[in-house]
Amino acid sequence: ADNWSQVRMAGSVLCRRYLLALLGMAEEGSDGEGGEDDEEEEETLFETAVDDLAPMLLPRMCLNRFYIAQGVKLYSQETWRLVFGGGASSQSADD
Repeated sequence: ADNWSQVRMAGSVLCRRYLLALLGMAEEGSDGEGGEDDEEEEETLFETAVDDLAPMLLPRMCLNRFYIAQGVKLYSQETWRLVFGGGASSQSADD
């Protein structure tokens, strides 16, 4: 028996949780922002994490939207909608 779809599903679940946690941190951080224009702000932990991890996570999540196993495919498509919104542009890639 091939367990690869279970591995992909576990990776998809971890990817969704991590990305949604990062988005939650971004929303919390944007509530109290009031920086001055004269001062150069240091890069936040969120920005560092996104800069480092987004290039690794997003392509894999994107590819899983087209995986043959329906559970992995549908879960990854829903993750894409949660992260990037449910507009028409995200619907065009779903099949």
